[in-house]
Amino acid sequence: ASLDETLPRQRTGLVYDTRMEAHRSPGAFHPEQPLRITAIFAALADQGLAQKCWRVPARNATQSELVSVHTAQHVQNICNLASKSQGDLNDMASDLNSVYLCPESGNAALLASGSVVEATRLVCQNKIARACCVVRPPGHHALPSCAMGFCLFGNVAVAAKEARKRGWAQRVLIFDWDVHHGNGTQKMFWEDDTVLVFSVHRHDKGNFYPGGPEGDNYWVGEGDGRGYNINVPWPKSGAGDQEYKAVVDELLRPIAKEYKPDLVLISAGFDAAQGDPLGGCHITPDGYYLMTKACKEIANGKVVIALEGGYSLRATAQSMAACVQALLDPSKELKRPSTDGASSAPSSPPAAAGPIYLEAIEEARKVQAHFWKSVRKADDALDDRRFRSPSPAPSSRACRSTAPKSAGGWQVKRDSSSSATSTPMTSPGATISFDSKSVGGTPSTSSKNWLVRLDTTPPFLKNAGNEKTPPPAFAGSAADSSVSSEDSRGSSVSVVSSPATPATPALPSVTNPRSASGLRSTVGRNNSANSRGSGSRGSGSSTRSWQGWDDDSD
Repeated sequence: ASLDETLPRQRTGLVYDTRMEAHRSPGAFHPEQPLRITAIFAALADQGLAQKCWRVPARNATQSELVSVHTAQHVQNICNLASKSQGDLNDMASDLNSVYLCPESGNAALLASGSVVEATRLVCQNKIARACCVVRPPGHHALPSCAMGFCLFGNVAVAAKEARKRGWAQRVLIFDWDVHHGNGTQKMFWEDDTVLVFSVHRHDKGNFYPGGPEGDNYWVGEGDGRGYNINVPWPKSGAGDQEYKAVVDELLRPIAKEYKPDLVLISAGFDAAQGDPLGGCHITPDGYYLMTKACKEIANGKVVIALEGGYSLRATAQSMAACVQALLDPSKELKRPSTDGASSAPSSPPAAAGPIYLEAIEEARKVQAHFWKSVRKADDALDDRRFRSPSPAPSSRACRSTAPKSAGGWQVKRDSSSSATSTPMTSPGATISFDSKSVGGTPSTSSKNWLVRLDTTPPFLKNAGNEKTPPPAFAGSAADSSVSSEDSRGSSVSVVSSPATPATPALPSVTNPRSASGLRSTVGRNNSANSRGSGSRGSGSSTRSWQGWDDDSD
């Protein structure tokens, strides 16, 4: 028997609940889609990882937990979504920055936050050693007073605050590796020295979402929290395994050793993964495995991973699987083993980190040298004027969208001849193109160039040639018949469900290590006609099958 089967303190917990799939776009396609968590769980089951984990039942967050980081009004607004019509929800979402809402969104958000809190409690109380939370909607953009950037509640922030409030942990490290800056998490702990927020993200001089200066390296916190907010902003797309390894080695490890946290929470966005349509970065599953292993060296291995972004179904699923593999692996080996036991590391030496990224790391180090001896060098100049006076406080300007409804948000263009190259998302109104030839051009019906536009209003999928709107995705209807087989790049997921989760689970005690047994799943390619954005749910059957958009090319 493995350690995970015999010793409670060696168990790895896993949260997954299909009720979080109910949060979905009221229009058609949206990249923050229900299939994200379905594909992850299918990959975990395929690789035998889910069966090795102890299932932690999901639960709703309580009001007292949520108001520790959010205003009571915001909590009430989200909890009341079920009582509103879809039209009212559309109007409500149009006033927010990159958010969609449906009547089921509130319950999904409550489950996402409560589940991360519950997993954190079990880890801190030594009921399990570590945990992975496959939850949605994500959380790190949510602000104290409003939803933002696909996020309704700050899932990881709520868990960190609850751990401190309940005395489960004295010092908490939040490591946010999502490609977007976790502006909401930063704001919630801006003046708190008991939670160290460490974020590595694309910044592009303030032009990458969420935009503005707040993700820059000199935003270090204020008051008691001064020096406890660490930003490593990438100046451009393209960072991969070696660049993120350098961040871990040069900054995260030494600062964490000096800070001595007794809990690590990972805001695990996988939109920096190779193949993601929005991030433009190149982290492989090996890279995520290495970063997770590095986090296990901190806080006596008390690590809780919570899903944030990640919009390629395949890349997100395989990346999270690598993280769970690292959580389960008791060795200190940093090379990820393959399923047959051989190392997955490349035989040739990895390329060195790019100079422009190393320069960004060094600039961040120089800033943090003002606060952390572990990264200080003898020739550091510690008299920068930016650190003689308080840092500017994060603004709350993002609560309401200021962009016109016809121009805000972001766009995705796709052509049937696409080779899945992309221009990553930058500021609101920017364009992501999977076919560089169609950038700035007018898509035609004959080219099957599909336009996905996410404005400040709920998104709709349109065939840009004739403005014909296909049926809503994932609603049991086929995609628009004008989509041809060569235009389709879907991923199919089939899951034979494990026993249904009760509608209102009691506060969990971890007693069911094999709730994933008997589950079969497949994550594969589907190039048949009508697969993009289509889905079906067979009534009265335990087998569910969907097809969803994935950008990867084989």
